[in-house]
Parts: sequence; C-alpha cells; structure tokens
Amino acid sequence: MSDCCDLWLTVGDVDVGLSHEDNMYKMRVLTFVQLAEGKSELSFETIEKELDLGPDDVEAFIIDGNRQSCS
Repeated sequence: MSDCCDLWLTVGDVDVGLSHEDNMYKMRVLTFVQLAEGKSELSFETIEKELDLGPDDVEAFIIDGNRQSCS
C-alpha cells in the first residue's frame, strides 16, 4: 500500500480517467486477500498496518468488503 501511495504522491493528480480513491480501495482489497490467503485469523493491527487504514476505518472496510462479495 505504501508503494502505491508513494507513486501517487510522485506522479500527482494526473488525469488518466482513474479515481485515486477507487484505486486505493481496490489495492486494499487485493492486499487484504493476499494477507488472508491460507490464514484463519488476522489481527486487527495487521489489517490496520498493511492496508494503511486508521483504527476507525478497519471495521467499515471489512463490512463493506463482505457486503460487496455477497451481492
């Protein structure tokens, strides 16, 4: 996640028709799936750190991800 953020900071807000927020969400989903692969549990702290989320955002991210996977 930090590499993605660093790239965006370097390149800036270049208009290529992509939403930075949408890209960050998708990168977080992919990172979460990679972290969870082969594990039965993930700590709150690991999710917070690896997905670069604030403590108040982890639960909402998990709930939103579950909601989207069920629809």
